[in-house]
Amino acid sequence: SDPRGYGLLLSNDETALTLDITVNLPQETPAPMLLGTLTSIRAVVEKSVASSALNPKVIFSGPLALNEAYISVIRHDLKVFLHALVLSMGTVLTLVYGSLILTVIALVIAVFSVVSAFGLAGWLGHELAAINAFAPVIIASIALAGTVHIFNSYYQELADNIDRDKAIAMAVADNAFPLMLTSLTTAAGFLALSYSPSPPIRTIGFIVAAGVLLAWL
Repeated sequence: SDPRGYGLLLSNDETALTLDITVNLPQETPAPMLLGTLTSIRAVVEKSVASSALNPKVIFSGPLALNEAYISVIRHDLKVFLHALVLSMGTVLTLVYGSLILTVIALVIAVFSVVSAFGLAGWLGHELAAINAFAPVIIASIALAGTVHIFNSYYQELADNIDRDKAIAMAVADNAFPLMLTSLTTAAGFLALSYSPSPPIRTIGFIVAAGVLLAWL
């Protein structure tokens, strides 16, 4: 009956209604509790509207629903993209070089770099956010690219009928400076994110920089 509600809480054609639900959660709410809270709210709301003869369509918005979407998307991306990256790169490396050992070496370096970078970030007290979940994909891609350069040089030396052990030493020596230069400049670029006013952006810059340097080492 209050005309001030039209266009704010109720659409002018009276077909859509905004219902505001205030939820008080602890500041540091773990993801399972957050998802469980919204699941409970969904159950209550859907049970309440189910008894309505209008059978309305319910759409959730606001910070709680946004956080749920972030968590769901990140979980999906980690399950799909990271595994797809490792699987596709492993398959390509095996097919190109015909060596399972080299493929395992490359993947171990990539995984070690990712795990060590996150461990270092946690040890230094960095807080993780949803955006940090993309760091493993970046680190693994850069780490695999570096190993491929050494592999290529190694096979080029073998093609010149050079002894295997000497070919390994020459491949590492030939790529030592270029990889150092590439790693240092890449790390410096990501560390420049430290000037961002957003803490999650600063954290992902540190994690990727650390992962790149660890992969180089």
